[in-house]
Amino acid sequence: MGKGSQLRIQQLEKKLAHERELLDRLEQNQSALYEQLGFTSNAAERNNLNRQIVALGREIESALDRYDDIERKLTVAKENSSPSSPSNDDRTVNLSAPGNTYSFHAPVGSVGNQGTQANLSSRIEGDQISGILQSVSAFVAATVNAVQGDGNQVSDRYKALLNYLVNGRWKEADRVTYEVMAQVIGKQVGTWRTEDIENFPCEDLCILNHLWVQFSGGRFGFSVQRDIYVEIGGKLDGKYNEEIYRKFADCVRWREGGRYLDDGQLTFQIFGDKGHLPSPRWGAFGTGHGGWLFSSLAQRLVRCKI
Repeated sequence: MGKGSQLRIQQLEKKLAHERELLDRLEQNQSALYEQLGFTSNAAERNNLNRQIVALGREIESALDRYDDIERKLTVAKENSSPSSPSNDDRTVNLSAPGNTYSFHAPVGSVGNQGTQANLSSRIEGDQISGILQSVSAFVAATVNAVQGDGNQVSDRYKALLNYLVNGRWKEADRVTYEVMAQVIGKQVGTWRTEDIENFPCEDLCILNHLWVQFSGGRFGFSVQRDIYVEIGGKLDGKYNEEIYRKFADCVRWREGGRYLDDGQLTFQIFGDKGHLPSPRWGAFGTGHGGWLFSSLAQRLVRCKI
C-alpha cells in the first residue's frame, strides 16, 4: 500500500468516526425527546416536542447519508489498495428470501454457528435489494391476503431497513423500523394507543417481522419476542399483565437489576440477547411505559397469523 493510499484511508476513517459520534449524539437527543413526550400530556408541549423530533430526524437522515457516502469511499479506497483476488479467508454467506438466494462475501468469524450475519463488510444494493423485496412481497402475499396495489411490489419504504439489516447496522435498523411503523400508523412514536396496534396492517407487520427474523438468523423480530413472551407465561389476549411483562423484559434484557434500560444501555449487536430487538421504542426508554402496547402487538401477530 502506497503512502498516499494509506493517508487517504486514515482520513476517511477519521471522518467516519466523526460522523458516527455525531449520529450517536443526535440519536441520544432524539431518544431524550421521545422520553419527554411519554411523560407530558400538555398538547402545546407535545406539539413542540414532535416538531423537535421531526427536525432531529431530518438531521439524522442527513448524517446517515454522509456516513454512507464516506463508508462507500472508504470501501473503494481499501479495495484499490489491496489485491482484488479472493482469498481463502472469505466464505460465502447466503441470505435466503423465499424463492431466492443472494450470495456475497463476509470475513471468516463474522458468521455465527447458525449462519447469522453481523457487521458484514459487503453491501447489497440496487437490483439485489429490489429482488429481495419482491421475494418478501411474494412471501407476504402467500401469508396475508391483504396485499395492496398490484400485489407484486413491496413499498420502497422498506429499502432503508433492508440495507441496514443486511449490513448489521442494528441500531439504525431499529430506528427505521419504528419510523416505518409511525408512517403506517400516521402518528409519531410515543403517541400510539392500543387501537393503533390492534389495527396495524397485517401486510406491513408481516414484512417488518420477516425482515428482522430473516437477517438476524432468527434471533430478533416481533414473532421471536412473542414466542418468548408466551414461554414465560404471557397470554395472547391483548391484556397487559405487569408482572409477566417485567419477566419478559428481564428475558430479552430490556430490564436489568430491576431497572428498565435506556437506549444507551441496549445492545445493538447480533450477539445481544435473543428477542432484544426491535427495542421497546414505542414507550419511554428506561421505564416500563408502553408494555400494554406490546401486549396488543403480541395479539396482533396471532390475528395476522404471523
